[in-house]
Amino acid sequence: MTRMRTVGVFGMSAVVVGFVLVVWKIAYQRSFVWLVERHLWTLAIAVYLFALTPVDALVHAYNVRRILAGDLAPSTQIGWHPVDAEGLLVLRPLVHCDDEIIREGVRALLAERASAAEAATRCGSTRDWTAFQLADRLLLEKLDAMREDWQPYAEASKRAAAWERFRTYVYQWY
Repeated sequence: MTRMRTVGVFGMSAVVVGFVLVVWKIAYQRSFVWLVERHLWTLAIAVYLFALTPVDALVHAYNVRRILAGDLAPSTQIGWHPVDAEGLLVLRPLVHCDDEIIREGVRALLAERASAAEAATRCGSTRDWTAFQLADRLLLEKLDAMREDWQPYAEASKRAAAWERFRTYVYQWY
């Protein structure tokens, strides 16, 4: 699953609602202005719901289930597309994946994100309250809790080698 497929789900839902509105307009003899207003409301609601949906968490949770079921192709979404904090939160089951390259690549990714978070904490960057993201906070807590899973990749060179091997491996399904 990809982010664009979730956009497609919302888009197709808006099209179905639009079709129902056209049928409603014809059946109840509504005006064209009525129809345009309802279509604009449909678009606004679809965009609003998409903005509230944790897309990365949904996409990567589905992809993790597929990978663990033996379909390794969704791993390209981890290796070749950006994964934000809410997506990383659902990758933990892959650190116990049967496929060694995927398992070690995900561990390297988690170690990289933990390293970046520690560096940001050491810098003491003062961000104001509007920059706060709950998913980032939850990710930091979860990464600390699962330190033993990614600790072997605390060294940057080892982490980079495992990540590159992972990306090369999953590129076959791209």
